[in-house]
Formats: sequence, structure tokens, C-alpha cells
Amino acid sequence: MAKVTAEIEATKATLTELKAQIHQQRLSELDELIQEKGLSFDEIKTMLNKAE
Repeated sequence: MAKVTAEIEATKATLTELKAQIHQQRLSELDELIQEKGLSFDEIKTMLNKAE
């Protein structure tokens, strides 16, 4: 039982790390797109707020 519990915890830790990596990758891609379009962070925030 302890071995299974340890494996579950290790899997949870791996999942958390992978989710963080995905999040970081998405942020990097978004930053690249913002730079390519020549927009500022504030311009993006304004655009997104208007879309609501």
C-alpha cells in the first residue's frame, strides 16, 4: 500500500511539473506573438477587456 501511495504522489508531482511546463510554453508563445504584432502588454489587456 505504501508503495502505491508513493507512486501516486510521484505521479502527481510529475503532473504538476508538466502542467507548469505547458503553462510556461503557452506564455512564451503568447509573448512571441505580442512582440511579432508590435503590441504592448497594456494594449493586449485593453483588447481582451473589450472582448468581454
